[in-house]
Amino acid sequence: MANSKKATTVGAIATSSNALNTSSLSLLGVFGAEGRMQALIRLPGGRVRRVEPGDRVSGERIAAIDGDGLVLEHGGKTRRLTVAGG
Repeated sequence: MANSKKATTVGAIATSSNALNTSSLSLLGVFGAEGRMQALIRLPGGRVRRVEPGDRVSGERIAAIDGDGLVLEHGGKTRRLTVAGG
């Protein structure tokens, strides 16, 4: 039952208008084993890319990825990006 509820939520988010800010970086999801997590992100231009810690995106470095999202680092400052629409 929990999986069908989650699938319904994901489907609703995926098909709703304005779920993503198309002019900024968006986190679509995270996956993988703990300690080796990866993420799917949508770049401002619309391209989707798989990333892992250490990768660079739009001038920022992916510092960490966990079940709650990812952490970006630039110039000694960090910010957390959570799953879009979540």
